[in-house]
Amino acid sequence: MKFDRTNIAYLTTLLLTGLIGFSCVAQAVEAEQADQPAAQDDAVERLVQAMNEDENGLTINREQGFVDVSGKVCLRQADFLEMLACTPDSREHESLVVLDAMPSTIHTALLLLELEPGAPATWEQQGDGLDFKMNPPRGPEVLVLIRYEDEETGETVEVPANEWVLNQKTSKTMEGATWVFAGSKIVDYEGRQIYVADSYGTALSLVNFGDDLLARQVNMTADNANHDMVWGANTEVIPAVGTKVVVRLDTRSASNNEQDKDGAEQAE
Repeated sequence: MKFDRTNIAYLTTLLLTGLIGFSCVAQAVEAEQADQPAAQDDAVERLVQAMNEDENGLTINREQGFVDVSGKVCLRQADFLEMLACTPDSREHESLVVLDAMPSTIHTALLLLELEPGAPATWEQQGDGLDFKMNPPRGPEVLVLIRYEDEETGETVEVPANEWVLNQKTSKTMEGATWVFAGSKIVDYEGRQIYVADSYGTALSLVNFGDDLLARQVNMTADNANHDMVWGANTEVIPAVGTKVVVRLDTRSASNNEQDKDGAEQAE
């Protein structure tokens, strides 16, 4: 993990909660500056252990390169979805899963797996009119899987997250289970720094809000005509509301996924 100013800013979110001590981060920074990879690795391992011991809604598997985020099904019948997963008291009316971990905490976990965030979607005004060009979100790919216990057999079921989302224009499931680690953004508000996805619940988006933690590389937003209520719930394959799930963010298997690479996935 590269300890630059941006990464340290996100680790600070843990420092402020008292979850980890400043010495962990300081040791990691000093080790990198002194070109001591073994010492840096030890510091990162201690950060991972501290997060895994805390009841923050997630578990980091550093060896296998994934983060497991706990949550539950909050919706299984919907003709209008903008989110795959959100945080409590935010977008449950348009999301299939509500997560137990805050986006900033998930962001920090992905940093500890050596992922560097990209950026959410942005918009550029074209000329003096009301036309805007959208720049799709960017960042390293993350394969998103959903795991839960089958009510009848007691066995663990694992499915690619896209199988829960239906393209209502084609009557087929959404293509590809790859999201990108866009990383939301930090803004100053009333003298303090706010991680925006924490405020709005934009953890795993299906359309672009511009503050998404994990986003799809699509040209659909919450406001434009391309959205047009495309995504709905694939009710037949989603377990009952309230079912406990684990959303697995796999950082090493995304390259095997077949989502479009050109950032232009569209609903036909």
